[in-house]
Amino acid sequence: MMYPHVEHPQLLIPDAVIDGSDGYSKTGQVVLVSDGKIEAVGELEEVRPLCAHDTVDVDLVGATLCPGLID
Repeated sequence: MMYPHVEHPQLLIPDAVIDGSDGYSKTGQVVLVSDGKIEAVGELEEVRPLCAHDTVDVDLVGATLCPGLID
C-alpha cells in the first residue's frame, strides 16, 4: 500500500497513546511524524520544542494511537 507524501512534519494530538511500555493508554501524549517516520512520542510539553517551524498540528479527538504498530 502506498501512502501519500506529506509535505510538512505533523504533530499528532490524540486523546491517548499506547506506547507498549506497560500496556496502558496514556493521556496527554503526542506523536511527532516527519518524512513518514516517528520522530518522538511523549508529553506535549516535551515534544513541542522538537517541532520544526512548519509542523502541522493534527487534532485527533476521540482517537487512541499505537505508534509503530504498523510499518
